[in-house]
Amino acid sequence: MLEEFSADCWVRRENLINATGGEKYSFDVFCALSHIIHISYGSNDPPTDEVELWIVMTSMVSGALMYTVLVANATAMMTNVDAPAKAYKNKVNHLEDYMSYRKLPKTLRLSITD
Repeated sequence: MLEEFSADCWVRRENLINATGGEKYSFDVFCALSHIIHISYGSNDPPTDEVELWIVMTSMVSGALMYTVLVANATAMMTNVDAPAKAYKNKVNHLEDYMSYRKLPKTLRLSITD
């Protein structure tokens, strides 16, 4: 290396100077994932070995996916709350289009839609 790591560097703090490439990569992915998800898990007490690290990351990803599914389902339910009224309005619009296509008299159109 061109220079040594400083004393307050995360590589020294997590004791990764002599770690293997897989251990360094695993810890990097863990840090990136915890920052992306905004949970900052492990800021004070990070996982100690590589297996624990991957188990925690799997748990974080599955939790994020479950949260995404929950939000998506809630959004879908809220958009479908007024589905019957929307279907009725679509049918009325189709009827009005058909009546104008057939050039029905205005009085007849009003009596049909009322």
